[in-house]
Amino acid sequence: MIIAIDGTSSREWRQESNGHSHIFDFQSDYAAPMGSKYFHDGPDSMAGFGVRLIADDAEKWARRKHAEGDRVIDIVGHSRGGMIAIILCKRMSKWPGGAAPVRFLGLYDAVHLAPTLEFTGVIPDNVQCCAHAKRYVYNLNRFYFLNTGRWGGKGQYFEKRFYASHAAIGGAKAGGIIKADRWDDENGPMADQWMRERARACGLRFVPRGLGAADLAGVARSMA
Repeated sequence: MIIAIDGTSSREWRQESNGHSHIFDFQSDYAAPMGSKYFHDGPDSMAGFGVRLIADDAEKWARRKHAEGDRVIDIVGHSRGGMIAIILCKRMSKWPGGAAPVRFLGLYDAVHLAPTLEFTGVIPDNVQCCAHAKRYVYNLNRFYFLNTGRWGGKGQYFEKRFYASHAAIGGAKAGGIIKADRWDDENGPMADQWMRERARACGLRFVPRGLGAADLAGVARSMA
């Protein structure tokens, strides 16, 4: 299964890209039937309200899929969505019956800025492979957004910084309502390309866009 949580106000700025973002496209291209994919836009408020509700909804879905036998868990998130992704990993580490392993955790410039008491500073041990694409803090770009997700696990951890704005790491285009920088249209996609390379190395697979549901199900069966 894939759980994908986008960044703050993504519902609004994704409209400028015909619904696309790096997080949305990651889960869309993920090789699995539609029933094994969960996507949620990020909080609508810059204050971050709604983090807990999104985490609760995603966990409820994941518990149901896990009970149905869907045991391979991959999670990605941008900005506060990355924070929610870490929250989900920590919750899964405490599930009844033993910690649920998370094969891959993909963080797109995850930040801690949200009203929640659930600590996300350290990635838990149940994460087998984690990749974090971070921005360089240049020109005071979102200097007040500190990254979250210090590695504390026992698996593999990869981190890389990109000369792109916080918004572009998530897929926002220059000139839009997010006001990404002029070089972001080139550098932002590099973060997503790197993330997918790390994901593939950890066992994830993606399919070309445009395949029908029947074709996608066939690809997933062939990889089972």
